Amino acid sequence: MALPDSYTVKPTAIPSYFEAMLEARVPKRFTQSFLQSLNFKSSNDRLFIKTLKDLGFLDNDGVPAGRYCDFLKRSQAERIVAEGVREAYADLFATNSEAHELSLAATKEALRTLYGGRKPDDILDRIASTFVALCKYGDFSVVEPTDPAPELVAIHPKNGTNPEMNQAAINHEPTMHQDQAIDPYATAHHNPTMRHDPTMRHDPTMSHNTNGRHPSRNLESLQYHINIVLPGSRDQSVFDVIFKSLREHLGSA
Repeated sequence: MALPDSYTVKPTAIPSYFEAMLEARVPKRFTQSFLQSLNFKSSNDRLFIKTLKDLGFLDNDGVPAGRYCDFLKRSQAERIVAEGVREAYADLFATNSEAHELSLAATKEALRTLYGGRKPDDILDRIASTFVALCKYGDFSVVEPTDPAPELVAIHPKNGTNPEMNQAAINHEPTMHQDQAIDPYATAHHNPTMRHDPTMRHDPTMSHNTNGRHPSRNLESLQYHINIVLPGSRDQSVFDVIFKSLREHLGSA
């Protein structure tokens, strides 16, 4: 489940936490001692460390991650927070792509449903308050609400991944005209580095061209395989868009 259990009992302090982080050096580990060095000395302040882990700013050991470093560029700090919020609360955004605009009461009710009643009201209040405060700080105007596009990879039957064939597969464009054939003899004639091997065995996929002199490979024997890496989303509309795009670009077999 992409829903955090973390919360802070000081949601109004969230902007101050982030501002202090922007002004400070990057620690080797983000600990309670480091928070105290930022002048957050209450035992309640340490709860924010778990929130930073859920946002992808820290790993499980409290070591700053790439997102923490990206955040330190002030011009994009609020956008980076928004990215972390979308990722941490992915299940909430799957039910409402504009979840960052929900009121506190609406957020609490949505979380109550997603947690399946497993959280008592006081904890739900704190999680919802933390979420709303994070959303208020984050800049969601430039964060894409949709999942990344699937990765399409066309595999040549003998030579592995081929970027040109990958692009041709996406655009549904053959690499050569379908009524053309691959003539190894003609290729060797134009390329002196290629030599015909007289011991070459007969290939059942090879046929003679119209003049009957040189064998050529029938393109109908070639197979192209497309691997689709689907995003980990529970939103059916995401998959509808993906497969609609596939039909438009690849056509029906």
